[in-house]
Amino acid sequence: MPASATTPELQPLRCRLAAYSKWAMVADRPAATERAREAFLGQFDKFPNPEAARRAYFTRLSLASAMARAAKSTKSGSGSEARASGNQTAS
Repeated sequence: MPASATTPELQPLRCRLAAYSKWAMVADRPAATERAREAFLGQFDKFPNPEAARRAYFTRLSLASAMARAAKSTKSGSGSEARASGNQTAS
């Protein structure tokens, strides 16, 4: 399929297909990603306390995720609050 035939709606599906196709050919996934994992975790070694730096990084990531979920739920209105409290009405 030519690149010009890719629409924004199809892009996630094409990416998912590429990922599944790649991993279908790999027998040992942890071994295939070992170098990348070591490089990522190695970035924390430059800090005086690498373990604290790693924890701070992942806590910052968790905070950003929680804030994004909160922003998304306020955009969707009070429907999510009604579902959470169990007070939904049938439509």
